[in-house]
Amino acid sequence: MARAVLDDSDRAARELTDGGGRLAELVSAARDRIRQDHRAIDDLRQGAQPAGPIMPFFNPGTAAALESAERDTEVLLKRLDHARYGIAGSRARGLISSIDITMVDRGAPEREAAERIVERFMLAQPGALQQALATGLTFGEAAYVLGMAKAAGEELPELLQLTADSGRRDCVDRLSTRAPRKTGNVAILLKLIDCTLKDELDPGGNTLP
Repeated sequence: MARAVLDDSDRAARELTDGGGRLAELVSAARDRIRQDHRAIDDLRQGAQPAGPIMPFFNPGTAAALESAERDTEVLLKRLDHARYGIAGSRARGLISSIDITMVDRGAPEREAAERIVERFMLAQPGALQQALATGLTFGEAAYVLGMAKAAGEELPELLQLTADSGRRDCVDRLSTRAPRKTGNVAILLKLIDCTLKDELDPGGNTLP
């Protein structure tokens, strides 16, 4: 698990850096696209000339340019969403690893307390985390899967079946593609869980040997 955590942390760092760069480029492109759209709208308005008491006449070339701009903008917005989803997935992986590190070598009372914290934050039924852990998921992975079940309105057994070969540590990849907008929400809860576990299990921020 230690090797997997290190690999996940390295991957999360790389993806966050790359994703942040892509997102910055896309935001800049989006600003340029919006400016172009505004210019196209202005051109369309200026090209409107009265052709009678009822219907105005629009410059066909300008109208076509506006339609093309709208299509380009939709494509760009989809790319922005994809970049955001990628960053959310990387963040979730990093938090899963942090939770796993926090839970290393914990005794039964601490693990029971941690299970209650996870189930409370993820609005899961008592025993749900144990059910997830029994399939081979790590503590952090189990927390993520519980969160995705609640956020996406999916049945926990179904998601556990999809992540049955958890040794590959790819539960984020598998589940985020099913509900890409939900991983960001779950990552927020993972952050709260991560901070709470550290505060509850290591009061004062002390690092246990």
